[in-house]
Amino acid sequence: MTFEEILAWPIPVLITDVNRKVLYFNQNWLELYGATADEVINQQPSMMQSGFTARTIYQELNTSLKNSGAWSGVLINRHLTEKRFLVVALTIMRWVVEDQTVFVSLHQPLDRLCVDSAVSIGSLQTMEGIFLLSIAKIAEWNDPELENHVLRVSKFARWISEMMRDNGDIPDADVDLIEAASVVHDIGKAAVPKEILFKPGLLTDSERYHVKDHASIGSEMINTIYHQMQSFHNLYGKLFEYAMDSALTHHEWWNGNGYPNGLKESQIPIVGRVVALADVIDALLSDRPYKKKWPPSQVLTYIKNYSGLQFDPKIVDVVITNWDHRPIFVD
Repeated sequence: MTFEEILAWPIPVLITDVNRKVLYFNQNWLELYGATADEVINQQPSMMQSGFTARTIYQELNTSLKNSGAWSGVLINRHLTEKRFLVVALTIMRWVVEDQTVFVSLHQPLDRLCVDSAVSIGSLQTMEGIFLLSIAKIAEWNDPELENHVLRVSKFARWISEMMRDNGDIPDADVDLIEAASVVHDIGKAAVPKEILFKPGLLTDSERYHVKDHASIGSEMINTIYHQMQSFHNLYGKLFEYAMDSALTHHEWWNGNGYPNGLKESQIPIVGRVVALADVIDALLSDRPYKKKWPPSQVLTYIKNYSGLQFDPKIVDVVITNWDHRPIFVD
């Protein structure tokens, strides 16, 4: 991958050398921070610091980059020309590009704040919702289809949750939580090399390990970012708990043969059980690099055959009963 290809990604991108001096940036990044090329070239990213991000977050950032070469979190940065702040979901990765070791950082704005209201971030639900939708896009650069997939999964998850609520199996409040949490179930795929995600043939054991690791990585990303957000938001949202469970457990199987932890039956959180089925429904009904989409009748047969094996049989029952009323998406 070249610098030109990275800078063409549809998200604000900043590239620095190993000493954190700015080397490259794309137009989206300049527009986000209101900067000009001459102002930022060869400067340090610290020029964007607002003073409202906890010092411990920067310490964790530096330690993580030193030890693992990657970090994800949320910072309150400042706009370089206007009197306001930017709440930004940031992912930094150490890569070798064109034989040069660099840090590539992706910046996703979560909200915009004027200086006078910097301490009052806004409503909890608004910030959580913006956070989850925005952080899901961080994985998008690796898979342009991912955004469409997670949005479809969220609709399937809501459909399933509404049926379970109507049967008295989950409380009404969980419907919104599961729908929102499902959008980040695949965020860990940001750590999976693109050549593996798009490989049309069978994966090697090593490649399969990388893919499976996305569940644990995704949950860790959300957990880390949430705890860093606590520097300016002290209330713990149940939505974050559901989001972490969604990322971590959507590949667990009802019979215990899934990953990453081999959970079984009620050990799997309800959001994981719902998203597991919603994810498979969309995957089977969609074209993928390694397969063509299945007809709905074949998908329904698969679901029936794996009831009590891969999927919660109670959830399968409501899906089978209401299959003709599932969400339909036009290509």
